[in-house]
Amino acid sequence: SNAAIVGLPLLHSLFGHKIVAFAAITNVVVLNLLFLVQVFMLESGQANGADDKKSTLQHLKNTLLNPIILSVILATAFAITPFSLPKIVVTYMELLGAALTPCALFAVGMSIKLDDLKKSGAAMVFATCVKLLILPILVLVAARMIGVDALLTTVAVIIAAVPTATREFILARQYHVSEELVAGVISMTTALSVVTLIVWLLLLAHLYPGTFSFH
Repeated sequence: SNAAIVGLPLLHSLFGHKIVAFAAITNVVVLNLLFLVQVFMLESGQANGADDKKSTLQHLKNTLLNPIILSVILATAFAITPFSLPKIVVTYMELLGAALTPCALFAVGMSIKLDDLKKSGAAMVFATCVKLLILPILVLVAARMIGVDALLTTVAVIIAAVPTATREFILARQYHVSEELVAGVISMTTALSVVTLIVWLLLLAHLYPGTFSFH
């Protein structure tokens, strides 16, 4: 899920600062943990018949040194220290960060070809339906079954309902796995989420009217 770029700003605009901490923890811990497992699986999938123990250790090393994972580890370690960066550095990094999503989406769009859409169109539609509809339904049902409170259920469903993260395309290109399919799914979920997210917000407001009452 594109929890950092889409989920966090949306949740902040809906519920203010009181929910940002929970959403940030979800993004850093859960999503990056899943991302770490995903990178390890991709690394393992490129095994070349070497000794299993050595291969596993090498895959683990490559996983931890992946630029996306390594940057999260270093940033988290720095965040818990009392140090801070100079304002000019923070401003520069914010400018670079703001350019991330547009550049990533541009790269995704450039990689899509009409012939590829025809070949894997059914798979794209299926994956999009799973991401934008089935996954949020499963999260909502699970949250209601175990008695999660209304606000946290709303947050969890919204995070599940946001489009696929653009960093999946970076992985697909890096490991040469289903590049066209991933690009198509990212583009399709990003475009359709404009509609599906509104539907989910209306449904959540109907199920939990008190959650949205303060805005």
